[in-house]
Amino acid sequence: MRSKSCVFIIVVVACSTAFNIPCFSSDAPFITPAPKGLTWKNFSVELGSDWKILITNSNGISAIAEYLRDGLSDKTGVFLGTQRSPATRFGRSVMLFLATEKLPDAVKAKGFSFPGKLGKEGYVLEIFDDCILIVAEAPAGIFYGVGTLLQMIDVKDGKTTVPAAKITDFPNVKVRGVHILDPDPDRLKSMIDAMAKLKMNFFIISTWKLFDLDKGDNSQKFQEAFAYARRLFMEPVPELAGFGQGGPILTKEPYAAEGIWVEDELYRFRGNKAEPLLGSKSDLRNLIRTGESNVTITDAAKSRIYKEGIDYEIINGETIYPFPPSVRPAEIARIPSGSIGDMQQVLISYDYAENKCAKWAPWSVPFCPSSELTYKVMFKSLEGVISLLQPRYISIANDEIRGMNRDSRCRKRNMTNAELLSDEISRLDDFVRSASPETRLMMWDDMLNPWHNGGDEKYQVQFGGPPGKTSKATGLIPKDVIMMVWWYDADDWLSKMKNSPDYFESNGFDYIGAAYKDRKNIKDWGELINKKPRCMGLITTAWDGWDKNLDGIKYIAEEAW
Repeated sequence: MRSKSCVFIIVVVACSTAFNIPCFSSDAPFITPAPKGLTWKNFSVELGSDWKILITNSNGISAIAEYLRDGLSDKTGVFLGTQRSPATRFGRSVMLFLATEKLPDAVKAKGFSFPGKLGKEGYVLEIFDDCILIVAEAPAGIFYGVGTLLQMIDVKDGKTTVPAAKITDFPNVKVRGVHILDPDPDRLKSMIDAMAKLKMNFFIISTWKLFDLDKGDNSQKFQEAFAYARRLFMEPVPELAGFGQGGPILTKEPYAAEGIWVEDELYRFRGNKAEPLLGSKSDLRNLIRTGESNVTITDAAKSRIYKEGIDYEIINGETIYPFPPSVRPAEIARIPSGSIGDMQQVLISYDYAENKCAKWAPWSVPFCPSSELTYKVMFKSLEGVISLLQPRYISIANDEIRGMNRDSRCRKRNMTNAELLSDEISRLDDFVRSASPETRLMMWDDMLNPWHNGGDEKYQVQFGGPPGKTSKATGLIPKDVIMMVWWYDADDWLSKMKNSPDYFESNGFDYIGAAYKDRKNIKDWGELINKKPRCMGLITTAWDGWDKNLDGIKYIAEEAW
């Protein structure tokens, strides 16, 4: 006759505070991330299809029961039915219940103790000869305990067994995750599954498709992915990258590009056509023509402004993102009945768009932070994301802005680079908070960081802009914006990594450390952010694709947990 066995998964509701426990044993290589404390008991427990999952309180626990049921079935072929049952009735069962309810006497008799204060994601897993207990302060802890149990279960010679052990476990940091660039929406579910098994609870999706949720099945796919992630205790974050990578805005509104202001370029009308006398910076290609910025023509003495449609006409050329020099140029023709004479010299001023970015990053054409066309697209996209996906966080990126304050729309505002940057961030933050007061903006830190691009007085000069540190914007933006502090090299030259956490701590910002797939870089970030009060956690960045970053994703899961 088989002896009676039972599995208990118990949620203990308590306050979340820091708690230190001893490490019990050596690492278990098949459990990822490795648990904080592990003691083996040198025997195994056999599980069978005659077991049941019993639920006494379905508040947040039913979905975890389904996750355990499906995970066990997929791995072993053993299917456990789910039933409701009083906490006093159990046997050969997996019981999920909150510890605010009275624990069964059979549990107490085994001498099981829960230390408490492990946080909402911590848990204790203990396997006895006839019973398995998973104890946690909240459903998230139960979920991670179930994840550990599923990793421990093995099938051999037709038997499903789990080795007996006691595990006490909790994460090092609150936020643990991955930044994913342009993922295939059809692969998101498998990526979410992989992250959940690594006990990650956070990921950022950066894709132009978020600007087009009203097209095709984009909204459905992202809504389904976000809902699925939340069932697995993960917080999905949409990234609407704009200022530094204006492509998704500029494909819709090319005149929203941060242009280059050309002032008083000397032309002469030969016959009816304007020709440059000393060469042209743009040859009138990719002109920006809006109510905010347009072509102006004066006489050589700048004493008279000529009028379009009366003195001259403009035959529009092409203005197309990413603004190659091969587009068809505009032409300016003299109207014979107007005030401009044949062979007369004039001064022409205008904005034009040019891809002055690094050759390896042609996509990083910035938008103009002083153009209402920019905010027309950004506000509509933010509104769609908030309405359909209801995120707790939204990233606006704002990293590596290669071109600022060089457009007439910016220059006429007479603002410093830092003031211009802070104004853009504040406008987006104000819009998001008005639409969804609980949603917080996130952004990459480098343009605000004096130890990174923000501290480079001449950073904008190389892209045609004026000198001026943008790090001064740190004191001008809302403190609720979360910084993603990044540096990817294995070597921390110029001490960017070393000094950044304390800089944002001292300025009152919450932040996340962002590493790349290099193991040393990940480990260094983990050490730098350890026990920093305002640091929310640690993520890795999969810039060159999910599949090329699997080792880094697994390694950062270990470091963050």
